[in-house]
Amino acid sequence: MRRLPTVVLLALTACGLGPTQLRTDRINYTEAIADSWKKQMLLNIVKLRYMDAPVFLDVQQILAGYTLEGSASAGWSENGLAQGWTTGGTGRFINRPTITYRPVSGAEFAKSFMTPIPPSAVIFLMQAGYAADYLFPLCVQSINGLRNYSGTKSMQGDADDRFVQLVKALAKAQASGAVGLRVEQKGATSATVLVFPKQDADPESDALVREITELLRLEPGRSEFKVEYSTAPGGSDKIVMLTRSALTIMFELAVQVDVPEEHSRKGYTVPAPPVDEAIRLIRVHSGTSNPGKDAFVAIQHEDHWFWIRKDDLAAKRTFSFIRLLFGFVDKGAPPPPTLVTVPAG
Repeated sequence: MRRLPTVVLLALTACGLGPTQLRTDRINYTEAIADSWKKQMLLNIVKLRYMDAPVFLDVQQILAGYTLEGSASAGWSENGLAQGWTTGGTGRFINRPTITYRPVSGAEFAKSFMTPIPPSAVIFLMQAGYAADYLFPLCVQSINGLRNYSGTKSMQGDADDRFVQLVKALAKAQASGAVGLRVEQKGATSATVLVFPKQDADPESDALVREITELLRLEPGRSEFKVEYSTAPGGSDKIVMLTRSALTIMFELAVQVDVPEEHSRKGYTVPAPPVDEAIRLIRVHSGTSNPGKDAFVAIQHEDHWFWIRKDDLAAKRTFSFIRLLFGFVDKGAPPPPTLVTVPAG
């Protein structure tokens, strides 16, 4: 059987190189970026627990460069015993991507991480299927004067009993379809309106709506209320929310990170306040050994490992939800950034 010269094989391989690499590289880079983001976020949450400043690098661009090189030779050999053609060849495939990172800092950091989440985003997330008794404890500091729990030192305090009662009632009304929203557009501005439909309302839904309106001190008989961001007490025809920023949420999560006792004893960090498991947002474990495959995400800090367990669905949901929240903060148009380009090959 005659063998194809190496140069021919390389040429045939090159014809399908692009589509083949697209099928594999797109998935591989997606998984790598996602895994990198999880580790960066967990590291920054842990650093906040240790009173350290968070640092974020965005993956700005990935340039995948491929080189396919080959050479071939052919000749006729003849001696007294045998004669014939001789062929030979060499080939080399090089994958040398260039990854560009951009530090998030200055005004862009302030907009991305310190701007409160718009109240409209909280309502839209409810419409998307996220339960109110999950969203409000995570994203809302207060609503119409009803205060949420906070573990941070500056705002530390238990949740108002009426806040807990409210989010439970909202979750039930949400499940029964007794709450909705509408967006009013006036010129370039828009307003979110929370709606409690009256048509075909069953007695249970009516009771939930009455409970919600009483807790929020809303005008009885009204079915529509504007939702705004404010520190005012609200009431009557308005629902005002004091929402949290992404950085504030990270602080709340950092408080609930389990740290080694020796680190608290040495003054590396402060002991964690006791957290009622009913209101726990996340659980981050710590230890001296790598958790390995049992971890959803794991990082090292201060010679210890910190991780979220792969079977901890509640913690995984909260951790992954942070990524979604970042999309609701208007970053605006950042100034020309400083670029850090690292050849990965």
